[in-house]
Amino acid sequence: MAEKQEGGFLRNGLFSRIEELKPSSVFLEMKGNTEVTIEGCKGILEYDSLLIRVSVGGAAITVNGRGLCIKCLSLSSVVICGVITSIEYEG
Repeated sequence: MAEKQEGGFLRNGLFSRIEELKPSSVFLEMKGNTEVTIEGCKGILEYDSLLIRVSVGGAAITVNGRGLCIKCLSLSSVVICGVITSIEYEG
């Protein structure tokens, strides 16, 4: 049985913080090279037809391409359309 500790659990002498047990809060889904959905979005940092830069907490994701546009934006996700040539993670 695990003993409860501050912010985590002690099991077999190894301490694990709860944050380490959670899955990543950022998820990307691509449809070919014409659409990407980014879940875990905190806001838009930069936006034009060649580059869209999205905040994902303490990091950023940059989508590069041609004719880029934001198809859908919600509180926690963004759908980007256009011809996507690269995606960069800045963490």
